[in-house]
Amino acid sequence: MDLDNKSQDALAEVGRMFKEQHKDFKAKAQKKYETLSTKMGPIIEVVNWSNIDWFESMVIDFGCGNGELSQLIKPKGYVGVDISTKKIENLLKTKTDKTYFVCASLTEFVLPRKADFGYCINTFECLPEDYLQKAFLTVSDAVKNLVVCIDLNVKDWHETKKEHSWWMNELSYYFDIGEFKLTKDNHLFIICNQKQDIELSNLLI
Repeated sequence: MDLDNKSQDALAEVGRMFKEQHKDFKAKAQKKYETLSTKMGPIIEVVNWSNIDWFESMVIDFGCGNGELSQLIKPKGYVGVDISTKKIENLLKTKTDKTYFVCASLTEFVLPRKADFGYCINTFECLPEDYLQKAFLTVSDAVKNLVVCIDLNVKDWHETKKEHSWWMNELSYYFDIGEFKLTKDNHLFIICNQKQDIELSNLLI
């Protein structure tokens, strides 16, 4: 079908508008992707590195934040724990029959039985040093195995700012330390296994 000049001009204008809108959409999408990647980068990396078979497992996410980990893994059961009431309220709106969210401090959280695995990603360093002993004990009582990620970069919201050797030494009182890794962006990944040789309750004075 032949188009007159007016129709051709109108069609060309629509094409230009579409290109501009598409360009704007791509820019917004890229910005959103970069934000998501920055936020979830350490989570994605530590999940891939730990290489845990969580498909048939109960997993606890300590300091779950906005539930990013629950978007990445789909275990048999998932429990997200965070001290923020607002975040937990929002997450409860999206819960499924395999996910559950609890508003609690890491110093007081309890489960009727131990979960198979736990993740604690960029959370321990946000606690004051005085709280860490109780938090380590609470977490070790809740899970058989734990994957830890510590952000060693100094941030304003970090309450405990220590070297990687300090963290590994402190965690070794509560877990048997397995594999560990220091990343290029200064994150410490540690696989912690259930400790067998001591009674953990004796550690807390």
